[in-house]
Amino acid sequence: MTHAATERPAALAETLGRCAEIESEHQRVALRLGRPAEPGWLTRAEVLEPGLLEELLSRVGRAAGSGRRSVQGTWLLEAYAGALVVPAVLGALTEGRVPDVDPGNTAVRFDDEGTATGVAFARPLGAVLAGDDAVGDPLAAVVADRAALWGWFRRRLVGHLEPLVEALRPVTRRGHRALWASVEDTCSGYLDWLGESLGRGPEAREQARLLLGVEPPLRGPAVFTEIAWSGGVEIVRERNGCCLSYAREESGGRPCFTCPRTTPEERLERLEARE
Repeated sequence: MTHAATERPAALAETLGRCAEIESEHQRVALRLGRPAEPGWLTRAEVLEPGLLEELLSRVGRAAGSGRRSVQGTWLLEAYAGALVVPAVLGALTEGRVPDVDPGNTAVRFDDEGTATGVAFARPLGAVLAGDDAVGDPLAAVVADRAALWGWFRRRLVGHLEPLVEALRPVTRRGHRALWASVEDTCSGYLDWLGESLGRGPEAREQARLLLGVEPPLRGPAVFTEIAWSGGVEIVRERNGCCLSYAREESGGRPCFTCPRTTPEERLERLEARE
């Protein structure tokens, strides 16, 4: 498809601008349009350079206090995926639009701790729902419904992350399924958290089910369960894989609340201890 220039701002540019204002209130991932000139912004090709990937892993390790490559690689992957997922979650929930996260269209900024603190889109490309005012914008693909919108985004997210997952497999000695489960959990986590922040939790959780559990490699579903406790009813997101947070010294070797290794009884016990 040929992308011609338009006289008015492209629809996705307007959406990204509005999402940048929203996310600054809720999340540390800054959203930019255009190719940043300042240092610290990396394309996927640069991230995959062996020396730079090694440096990013080391940054994560120093910040986490862990020399384990499995921990470093898992957390780096989740940070990178999160930078791509945040603008899609915000755009889909607020305006039914998602940006194109093709590696040629994105750059991610990392801080000294290996945390992804920003994402930049070279051009305002993306997808919109049929019936959107942006239909006819040459920079926007048109899809039929929400399932198709998330399918469009899912294919681009997977295409972007596949080489990184493959590069991390031998480094981390974690399997293909474990690494993709981390991507799934990043997606469901941001949909759940940002949805609640925007007052649209139930809608966000339903959309998580459109994104995940549909086709490989993101075949693990978005799982949300209700736990009744003395303080009421808590909606709990259950991860598909372990984020290895138990390896941090301050965790005392205890899995996190959403970990698949944490039993329903343990979650109830932790909720009751919150009171």
